Amino acid sequence: MDLELRIENGAMHHAYALCGKREMILPELRVFFESELGIRVRGNPDVWVGEFETLGIEEGKMLKEFHQTKPVGGNRRFFIVAFDFVTNEAQNSLLKMFEEPSSSSHFFLIVPREEIFLPTLRSRLSVIDVAGKPDKNSVELAKAFLARNTTERSFLLKKIIEEKDRVEAINFLNALEKEIYEGLDFSKPNSGKTFALNEIIHSRKYLGDRSPSVKMILEHLAGVIEQQVEVARDRK
Repeated sequence: MDLELRIENGAMHHAYALCGKREMILPELRVFFESELGIRVRGNPDVWVGEFETLGIEEGKMLKEFHQTKPVGGNRRFFIVAFDFVTNEAQNSLLKMFEEPSSSSHFFLIVPREEIFLPTLRSRLSVIDVAGKPDKNSVELAKAFLARNTTERSFLLKKIIEEKDRVEAINFLNALEKEIYEGLDFSKPNSGKTFALNEIIHSRKYLGDRSPSVKMILEHLAGVIEQQVEVARDRK
């Protein structure tokens, strides 16, 4: 894992953001702790592991309480916290803690992407992108989405909308962003490429809110993206 490149002679940053899929990062991080740092994860009172869909203010307060306790078996405590979304209130709570970090505490925040953080909190994290390329299913969905008409596009997103699956919606947006950026010819001035990419960024941000309407966000995006794609194709 790239994390080992950020640790030299035992000097560690107080807070890392590992961006990617938690099901891939968590096992690797446990192996890294045990093989590279010589620290047992399971059953270790100085290693706290928590997984959440959304990290809210209550979870943020809980982390602060644990952070204030002293190590049990050594001189350092480690916090591994995985979440897909985080509220602004929780980020402000974490920000106060990271502004004056304890020398004995180290945080590893596992998130799908670094954009979920407010700039103020992001600036206090050592970000490591281990996300890699969008997954195959999301890429295929994005390609099919761009090739279809409005009705067919809505059908393609039906499962994500009905299940209100924010994680899959964001995976789709990541793949769609890549396809639009690399796959479509928006080379002419005012082609709409910048507008389309900005709409994806805004949609991804809205999906990170506490109670977003996945249906409204994706349907709005489908409409505006279609207009820009058609404009680009007409100008070829």
